[in-house]
Amino acid sequence: MKSQLSTRLEAHGIRPTAIRLLVLDALGTDGRAYSLSELEAKLSTVDKSSVFRALTLFSANALVHCIEDSRGQTRYAPCHDECRCHEGTGDMADFHPHFECERCARVWCLRSEHLPVVELPEGFRPRFASYVVKGLCPQCKAHRRLPKRPL
Repeated sequence: MKSQLSTRLEAHGIRPTAIRLLVLDALGTDGRAYSLSELEAKLSTVDKSSVFRALTLFSANALVHCIEDSRGQTRYAPCHDECRCHEGTGDMADFHPHFECERCARVWCLRSEHLPVVELPEGFRPRFASYVVKGLCPQCKAHRRLPKRPL
């Protein structure tokens, strides 16, 4: 019996291998975007170049999308079923914003939110949009006192 992960890989034209299944499983379904180093740490028994090759293949086949965080580091998040970020339609509705925690540096996809529509000049077509909201995630907010704002 095929696993859900195998079926998902095959649906994107990717042959399931043990390494690819491990990498896809490590990406999880928690809405987080992971850096290559975070995934390598989660998959300490897997060769680093194999993790990178799997992510590159996943991105090329619309299984994950890439986000550049404020440090210039690429993060990877699984595309969801309705995700159209790889279709290249040039429609801003295909993109969604992300949230980056200033304390723990984790990044989440805000899939239910939409980017503001940016009217581009004639002939311009967006391929990628980066919109990152920064602040504190619930876990970091609970462990850190924020300075009081002046009235």
